[in-house]
Amino acid sequence: MAEKLNFEESIVKIEKIINKLQSGDMQLDDSIEEFKQGLDLINQAQDKLEKASLKVQKIVKENQDLKLEDLDV
Repeated sequence: MAEKLNFEESIVKIEKIINKLQSGDMQLDDSIEEFKQGLDLINQAQDKLEKASLKVQKIVKENQDLKLEDLDV
């Protein structure tokens, strides 16, 4: 399994893996390993996004009774 990275680090690493795979300069076994690592990173990033979405939904639900007012700037 891929190392635990924050969301932004995962995205950067996924982009690097994509570039390596698209270059066509890798041996098949190395390409498969990079592909597997990329999928692990994608799954981690997706999990982080889902958790972030749930947190935002919870915050919104907890603050439904608040009324937002426009500020005069």
